[in-house]
Amino acid sequence: MKLVLKRLRTYVKLALVVAVAIAVVLIILFNRNHRVTFWFFGTYENVNVLWLLLSTAAGAIVTYWVALTVFSVWRDLRELGQESARRAFEEDRRRREAELAEQERRIDAKRAEILREEPPHTPPDESGMKS
Repeated sequence: MKLVLKRLRTYVKLALVVAVAIAVVLIILFNRNHRVTFWFFGTYENVNVLWLLLSTAAGAIVTYWVALTVFSVWRDLRELGQESARRAFEEDRRRREAELAEQERRIDAKRAEILREEPPHTPPDESGMKS
């Protein structure tokens, strides 16, 4: 079944490629002698339609490439900002961890010092009074 679907998909793609090729050939054949006057920041008279189509296609491809480049640069800048924020957060977390460890060390040192200074504790005798 997979082979039949793959074969069908391949033939459909081939038919589309052939249809596009035929359309391109027909456009070239029917427009090879036509001339046109158009305006693009100035009036251009008696320009071959095929040259106009070719330059329009080239312009569209270049515009598409420039747009892709701009969007990829924009995405890269956004990722750099996110990475910078992530690193700043990580550095802040490490700094706070170090501060907490230092604070805990000081508390432990004070506790040990207090325990050394306290007199030994004597348990009360059975009468409930200290001897």
